[in-house]
Amino acid sequence: MDSSFNKNNVLGHFSARDNVALAAWRAHGSKTDAERGADLALDRLGLSARKDLEAARLSGGEAQRVAIARAIVNRPRLVLADEPTGSLDSENAAKVLDALLSVVSDTTALLVVTHDPHVAVRMRRTIRVSDGRLLG
Repeated sequence: MDSSFNKNNVLGHFSARDNVALAAWRAHGSKTDAERGADLALDRLGLSARKDLEAARLSGGEAQRVAIARAIVNRPRLVLADEPTGSLDSENAAKVLDALLSVVSDTTALLVVTHDPHVAVRMRRTIRVSDGRLLG
C-alpha cells in the first residue's frame, strides 16, 4: 500500500482540510469555496481543531471522519456508507450519523450497511439481510 494513504484513503501528506477541499475544488473549481465547504464539513464532524494537521498524524477515527467529510462535502445524490461508525466511540459515531443524515434530502439518498443496531435505528427505513435473503 502507498504510504501516503492510510486505511481511510486520506492523503497522508495533505492536511485534513485539504483532503476534504480537494473533492470540492475539483468538482466546482473554486479553491476558496472548496476550503469554506471543507471547514463546514469538518466542523460538523468535530474536527475544526485538527483541520490543519497532516492527515497521516490523525488517529484512525479522525481519519475516518475526514473521509466522511470528503464524501459529503459536495452534497452528492447518493452516499454509500459501509459501517461508517465501525471504529468510532459513541460520541463520534453520533457526529458521523448526524452528518450523514444531514445530507439526506429530496435529491440525496443515503445507503448504510451496518451491524450496529444503534446505527440502524436512526435510519428512516431498514432492510435486514440474513443468509443472503432480504427480510424486510
